[in-house]
Parts: sequence; structure tokens; C-alpha cells
Amino acid sequence: MGSRGADEKQHHAIFDNDKNAMVHASTPATALVAYHASAELAGGANGSRVVKLSDFFLPPEMQRAHDARIETGEVMTRVIVPPLNAGAKAAYRKQTERDSYDWPICDVAVVLTMEGQTVQNASIVMGWVAPTLRRAVESERLLIGNRLTDGLARQAARAAVAGATPLAKNGYKVPVLETVVRRTILAAAAG
Repeated sequence: MGSRGADEKQHHAIFDNDKNAMVHASTPATALVAYHASAELAGGANGSRVVKLSDFFLPPEMQRAHDARIETGEVMTRVIVPPLNAGAKAAYRKQTERDSYDWPICDVAVVLTMEGQTVQNASIVMGWVAPTLRRAVESERLLIGNRLTDGLARQAARAAVAGATPLAKNGYKVPVLETVVRRTILAAAAG
């Protein structure tokens, strides 16, 4: 690989990049997974079926024809977004290098169910940082049952980037992602 290939790694995955460093490149999917959406598929051998989008996307593999749980002959007929719980608040942030259209560094969707200042339920999904969308499960766990403060949002954001394995040219994405997660959590709570 020449020097150009090494430079291009600046946009690659910072998680789960041991076999494939490409990123999942769907901005709408990040928010839809945070909202617990599902895909309705029709036309397969078993008629129609519904698959949660969190289970629908697969990491890229050369031996597989699709990067999604879709069978030959199936088409997606609709996306189903369940109704939000009472007290639900949400926010979405996408970080790029420039304000104009650009390849995202990361995007984050947060859906919180709040009772006063206390988080009852949390869904945090990060995109453009791994071969598939990445749930910040530990961050969600830290938030649930606790009063949301700036300090707790910072702690949850640190947990979201724990375990990152940046490549030579994309280590900058880790602190950027941490900041975007924190800001998105706070924006959702304020929403």
C-alpha cells in the first residue's frame, strides 16, 4: 500500500477494525437504530418478516453477498419506528471536518426517557466509527437510574470511547467522538 492508502486511514474505523477498517456509512441508520426501528422485508421464501435494524446490519465480509440480513429475492418494504415513551427526548449530532458536505468523522443519536432529571431509559448509537453501527451500552448503563448532570454525561462519553483501537492516522477521532457523545446526551436531555 502506497502513501496515499496510509493517508486514507484517517476516516477508517476506531472500533472493531481488526478484520475490516471500513466504517458503516449510513447517517439515517444511526438515528433509526437509536429509536429501535425495524425493517419489514417481503418477497423471500417465508413471505414477509420484520428484523430490528440493530440486528439487520452486518459487518462486511468477502464470503457474504450482503452486509445486511436480507435473503435473495427480499426487498425492504418499510421501516417501522415504534412510538416513543412518555418523557422521551432525543438528539442527533454529526461531526464533519467542514460545515459543507463532507465525509463524517462520526455521528451520534441519543434517545432518553426522562422522569424529571433522572434517566429512566437510554439508547446511544454511534455511526461512522466501526464497520457496523455501535451501541454505547456501557454509557447507557451509566445513565439509567441516575440524575443527568454534565459530570455524568462526561463519564458516559468516556465509557463510549473505551476500547477504541484507532489506526495510525485516525486517533483524532477518539476525542472528537467523546465530545460529540457528551454534547448529544446533554442536548437530548435539554430537548
